[in-house]
Parts: sequence; structure tokens; C-alpha cells
Amino acid sequence: MRFVAAFAVVLAASGTSPGDQGSAAQTTEGALVGRITAHVNGETQAVPWVAVTAIANGAGIGIRAGADGRYRVQARAGRYDLWFFAYGFTPIVLERLDVAAGAEVQRDVVLTSTAPAVTMPRRQANDAVIEATADPAAGLFGPFVLFGPRDAPQMSQTLSSDGRVVVAETMLLPAGQPTPVPSGTYTLWANARGNSATSPQWPSRVVTAAQNIVVHPGETRQVKVPILSQPVADVRVRFDTSAGPIDIDVEPSAAPITSANFLTYVDGGFYTNGRFHRATRGSNYTVALPNRPLLECIQAGINPERKAEGFPPIPLEPTNVTGLTHVVGTVAMARGAHSDTATSDFFILLNDQPSLDLGGRRFDDWQGSAAFGHVVAGMDVVRRIQQLPTTGQSLTPPVTILRAQRVHD
Repeated sequence: MRFVAAFAVVLAASGTSPGDQGSAAQTTEGALVGRITAHVNGETQAVPWVAVTAIANGAGIGIRAGADGRYRVQARAGRYDLWFFAYGFTPIVLERLDVAAGAEVQRDVVLTSTAPAVTMPRRQANDAVIEATADPAAGLFGPFVLFGPRDAPQMSQTLSSDGRVVVAETMLLPAGQPTPVPSGTYTLWANARGNSATSPQWPSRVVTAAQNIVVHPGETRQVKVPILSQPVADVRVRFDTSAGPIDIDVEPSAAPITSANFLTYVDGGFYTNGRFHRATRGSNYTVALPNRPLLECIQAGINPERKAEGFPPIPLEPTNVTGLTHVVGTVAMARGAHSDTATSDFFILLNDQPSLDLGGRRFDDWQGSAAFGHVVAGMDVVRRIQQLPTTGQSLTPPVTILRAQRVHD
């Protein structure tokens, strides 16, 4: 099990209640203020309801920007890193901002979309309520970050032929506080501290998530945030292929959403009679430096006859969230031009690929891919598959996956 990085965007050790413009507490002495915009369809538009977090010394204050894109974070005098996070846009951090007592520090920011064009979120009438709770002893710190509403069965249709994506609203959800929301389907993120007395050996922070939270009109939905008070064991999956077996360790403690999605396909038997259909190597890959260095990998997918039974695309868990980088043996999800398009195809790397980490430029949005595991046995099989005959990058014939299942001790 590999080290899990902090999810800096959602760090929040204070009890600050989020609001459209933030709320001043009596103990604060200065403020970080500004306006958040993006270039959309040739125009500069305000980006509403962006999650804004000011972090100092491992603690943070989280608020939500207003409908006009303006934000105000009240904070004690000190030095802060200021994070801006909105679904559908590349995160931004402004580092080392000094706040003095009684002073305002103004910083306007321009977000970059992760798709060629976006449709700004339009807040619907709040007709439901979500209340997120967690065991305080587990060390979960709020506010949680909620993405939505997103109609899960229709998520695959949020991308149109011109690459347009409907941007979901990003909300901060105070722990234990009923929060009015539009009805719909949500993904909830949280940041956990696991270095309590009960688990001092666990890394200081791990990411946890709950997805496909459906709340109906008029409903009050209580969500129990997953607890990671103990280390979550890796899950071993064996792929028996016509070229030999490959064992993968899936890491749900690092990439909970991606791992859960992958294991859903495994447990549903989707990869049985699937195939490794792609192999890239020096002889068939066009290098385009500096953004796209040589990529050596093999890629697999589910049984083609079951494509229609597949599940909606999932939100991308970038490498700064998971702490899992793209090195030899890494297993990651295949994605399209837009970051949140991964479904069932995955690939295994045969060379190090920092270009696939967050900030790498292999994809135009710089979001990279979602790594979620690594090969623990069978890299010789992976190399053998990579060297099989191809037409372009397509294996001819594909390598059949005879069976894919969890390996139990």
C-alpha cells in the first residue's frame, strides 16, 4: 500500500460555516477577497459557487464564492495558500499570501476549463436537504465538498459532439448541518485524518468519498461519510489472459472512486471475455515533445458484448489527490479529451509517465489520468503483450481476458 497525499483543496480544520460570501467570525482580523472568472465562449464570465480554501499550517478556512464569482475569506493575520476548486475547471493555488490585521488582500483569478467549451452551472431551486455526518473519533474534518447535482444515468450525455460539458455546481457542506440543495445526484469528498491514537501508523490524511448520492424533491438525505479509521487493504485482482496471468493490487484508500468503479466492473464479470486491445511502443507511437513523450503501455477493455450495460463515467481523481503517480507498473483509467470520461478501459504502464500526472501536458487540460493500482505479478506477461503484432496501435488479434476476479487470501 503506497503513501496517500493530502487533498489540499478540502483541508479544513476550522468550524467556519460556508456561505455565498463567507461569514466573518469575531476572531478573524483580515480578509482575502476577489473575483473568479473564466473565458467562456469568447466572453469573460463569472464562475459561481467556487470552493475557496485558505490554508495555513495544515489548517484551513473554507467558503463558497457567490453567484457573481466574488469571494471573501475572513482570516487571522498570517501567511496563506489560497485554493480555488470548481468542477470542470483546473484547480488554482495562490501561494504565500500575507494577511495583516484589519487589511484586505485582493486577488482576482481566471480559471481554465477542462473542456473546449462549458455551460456554466445554473442554480435550481433548493427543493431537498443533505446532511453529512461522520464519527468525530475518526478525525474527519469538514466542510465536505459536494459536486452536483449530476444525473448519474445521464452523465455519459453531458458531453456533446463539440466537447461541451455541463459544469456541475461545487458546494461546501458543513459537517452535521442540514444544507438545502437542488434534488439530483451528487458526489461527496471528504478529507480524513487517520493519525489518531487508534491508528498512529496511518498517513496523516487520506481522501474518502461517497458517490451517486441521490436526493429526491422534498427529501432530507442523511449521508454517513465513509470512515477510514483503519488502513484500507489493497484489493488483489487477477486477470487470466490468453498470454498468461497478471495480478493487480487496487488501492481504494488512495483512489476510492476510481477503485470502486473498477471493482464494480470486476465483480460484475465485465472483464471476462474482454480483451487487451492496444499496445504502444517505439515502433508505433508518434512522439510529440515536450508534451507527449514516448508512451509504452497496454490497454484493456470489457467484453464488447456488454458495452451497453456499462456504468456512467466517473469524476477523475488526479495524482495530487491520490498520491499515486504514473510509473512503470502503474494501472490507470483510460480517459477522453475531457477529464471526467473514464468508464471501464484501463491501461498498464511500461515506462514512467510524469506527463500523465496532474500538471503533465499529455492532455490539454493538464489534469492527467487517474492511477488506482499497480501490477504485483505478471509484468513479464505485460511486456509480452506489448510486443505482440499490432495494426497501428491495435493488437491483431487482441489478447483475450479469460477471467478477471478478486484474489482472496
